[in-house]
Amino acid sequence: MRRLWYFIFPMMFLPSMGMGSQTSVGTIEIGDMVILPLLLAMLLAPGSNVRKSIHRALPVIFAFIAWGLISTLSEPLRFDEPLLVLFGGLEKLAKFSLYAGVGTLAAFRLNTADDRRMWLWSILASACVLSLGVLRGAAVAAGTDHVGLSMNTDAYKAYNAIVVGIGLLFVYVVAVLLEGHGSKAWRQCALLTSALLLFAIVGSASRQLHGRSGWFGLFAGLLYVFYRHGVRLRVVLLISLFVVGTTAAYYQLPRFQSLVDETFFSAQTGDNGLGFDDSGRASTAMHELPKIADHPILGTGFFHRGGRSGLWVTGPHNFFIAILLETGVIGFVLMIAIFVRLWVAAGTPVVRLLHLDVPCRAVVVAALLAGNAGEYFYGGTTLLIFTSLLALGASLPADVTFVLEEAISEGAAMEEAPTL
Repeated sequence: MRRLWYFIFPMMFLPSMGMGSQTSVGTIEIGDMVILPLLLAMLLAPGSNVRKSIHRALPVIFAFIAWGLISTLSEPLRFDEPLLVLFGGLEKLAKFSLYAGVGTLAAFRLNTADDRRMWLWSILASACVLSLGVLRGAAVAAGTDHVGLSMNTDAYKAYNAIVVGIGLLFVYVVAVLLEGHGSKAWRQCALLTSALLLFAIVGSASRQLHGRSGWFGLFAGLLYVFYRHGVRLRVVLLISLFVVGTTAAYYQLPRFQSLVDETFFSAQTGDNGLGFDDSGRASTAMHELPKIADHPILGTGFFHRGGRSGLWVTGPHNFFIAILLETGVIGFVLMIAIFVRLWVAAGTPVVRLLHLDVPCRAVVVAALLAGNAGEYFYGGTTLLIFTSLLALGASLPADVTFVLEEAISEGAAMEEAPTL
């Protein structure tokens, strides 16, 4: 029973494209139906009394949720909107709390070396399920035009968010491989899974399904990993494989090639001055950002857009600007503090001792860049992946002495840092 949640977790990543149900407050995905049994199984698993790295981030996470609740509940007093708008914001905030809660709770359930090994296998299984689901969904959507895709199934936005998640997974798995964690069987499977993740990104990309935010997040995360590792044979080999793989995809997959050309060599670069097609993200963000002056303290309410909020219903296509506009300056500062605390928690002496700081911090880097290109961390698959990938490092004790004693008890040499 204590390990049941490791097997339930990959079910959260069953394909959502074409398998969700549209409601008045958003799309209900398969993960929304699995998350409660998962949380129940996690709650029934044994915990630990040891203070862990995740404790550094808990106060600001709870503070942001509390402030988001205050901002959202104040909507009826500030806006003449139907109650459905209030319920929609509360539903989004609850979803944010639940999906962030899975990764946070996982950090409290990974207490032994066996737990951490099981978690690595669960991450690989999740990556495979998600990649296969994306390829299936892209195949279904291949014959659908852009307008029909976004209006009828919401697969367009779902795909972009899921590709960000795949990018985070790819960065994490590659970083863990470079650190030499996992058994020999796990590392062999991780190599194959990395190839599957990369193929899911390039093989399913088309003019209808972009996912370019995930591309940039993936590149940023990998650059951080390679920078931290320096010039090593293993790093050079992985870089070479990545370059060869993406180059082959460019010349062998016409849909991928056309999207790359459209992104980096398009004439439609008019209003951003960046030299590539950003789908209007820069101009949209600049249009929406000044609206913070209308509601600087409370914001418009969590995920309150359109109607009397004054915000475009499509959002600013930037998670951090969206949080600023919807929860005010205080909510924005708290969200930035969450990322800062997660960064700090991923670099504690214990995390560095076990060589997990690079994988965890690379995920934070990738998420920061991707979050500046879309609202991907309100809840759902992407937020679940982000918090879950940080769980391994966040689960480590804050006390270095405790880790050394545990390593000695397991027979590890004192001069060699223990690995997973």
